[in-house]
This record gives sequence, structure tokens and C-alpha cells, in this order.
Amino acid sequence: MKDAASQIPEDAQQFRIRGGRKPIVVYIHEDTGTIYFQNCHVPHKFLASATPSYSCSIDDTQAVHVYRGQRQPKESLTIISDEGKAVLVDQGANYKVLRDKMKQLVPVEKPGYSRENPMMGAIYFGGALIGLALGVACTPKQSTDMTLGIFVTVGTTLGLASGHVLIWIADRYLKINLVRPLGYGIFAMCNGVVSAALLGSLVNWNTFVQGAILLLCGSGMAGFTYGVYQQRRISARQNRDKTVDDYGQSLGE
Repeated sequence: MKDAASQIPEDAQQFRIRGGRKPIVVYIHEDTGTIYFQNCHVPHKFLASATPSYSCSIDDTQAVHVYRGQRQPKESLTIISDEGKAVLVDQGANYKVLRDKMKQLVPVEKPGYSRENPMMGAIYFGGALIGLALGVACTPKQSTDMTLGIFVTVGTTLGLASGHVLIWIADRYLKINLVRPLGYGIFAMCNGVVSAALLGSLVNWNTFVQGAILLLCGSGMAGFTYGVYQQRRISARQNRDKTVDDYGQSLGE
């Protein structure tokens, strides 16, 4: 629902994330079960920007992701609706209250929306690297620079697309969220690359190759296992919160 600014009830909870000429504000009205977004909801369109105002039902909110990356000093909250998403960065006390409120209102991530998880960036990065490496490996010997460039471009593109399709199939049809396991696995493999580079300065070539393979495979498996553990913890907490909410609603009825 667009152009919803005039419809915001006076008793709605207000969460001002950022001030200025275009303030970012989220309003929640639990009596009507509606969320209102101001200057922060971006529709699912190519090169889209945040709309001045948007509203949707709390029931139509598909997922809520809280994320803090290794190079991201501030935490971010992603609220996903049927038509788009709002990404809000921690800028004060209002953010923390809104984050806790949204996790309470939307305790369970609905299937089919894992691709909106902020950790998808790691999946794309890993897919691109693997595709690039395969493109170089598949390039015929004594090829021209143009041929090498074509193989590398095609391999990188296929790697990006493969990561996207893999997550989509696992999420949509298998009902499995692979974003965290694969994301942590890729982060760990990147650390394994750094360790392998340090190993290369200390040993001969054969030992380096064997050690690098072990480091990459071992770190990747360790990261994937940790991601599975984290995903199970989150799923268990979501199911527990949903059970508590359902029980509370049954008592209210």
C-alpha cells in the first residue's frame, strides 16, 4: 500500500531511525496490525529507490533479519514485505527498540525469502570466485587474452547465477535455509586462503599444495558446520517464540 502517510493513526508507535530532510521513520499500529514505512521501503524493482511512504500488514511481513558483517561496524535490520524490503542501520536507541519489537511480531521466517538475507553477499562472492577459478582452469592452453577474458567472464557469471539458483531451490522446494551455512563456509574458506598464503612462504611447493587443499576444505567444512548449528539455533528459537505466541493468542480467545 503506497502513499500511506496520511493514514497513520495518531496512537501508532513511532520509531525514528534517522532525522534530516528525509527522515527514516517506522510506525507500528498493533490494533490494526499495520506497519508504516517512511523513506526506507524499497520495492522489488530494478534500480528502485526508497518510496516516500509505504504500509503493509504485519501478517504480510515475510521475514526479519538482523545482521552485522565483519566489515560492517553497525548492526542492520532488514524487514521484508511482499513487495519489497526496508534495510535500517543501527543509529540509536530507537533502532534497538524497533529491532526487538519486529523480532517479537515476526518470530518465524517464512519459506521462500532466504535470498533476501544480508549474507547472500557472501554467497555471491564465493560463487564468483569459484566461477572465476573454473574459468581460468577451463581456458585452453596457449589461448589469447581475449579467450581467457571470455572464459573468466562466463565462469564468474555462471558462479553468481549458480549461487542464486542453489539458494532459491533449497529455500523454495526443499524448505532448507542454506544461506548461513554456505555464508559461514565461505567466510571460513577466505580465512583458509590467508593461512595457505602464509604456509606457502614456509614450505616447498608440493607441501604447500597439499596443505592449501586441506586448509581450504577443512576451514570450509568447519564454517559450514558452524552455520548449520547457528541456523538450527535460530529455527529452534523461532519455533519456540511462535509456540508461545500461539499459546498466548489461545488464552486471549
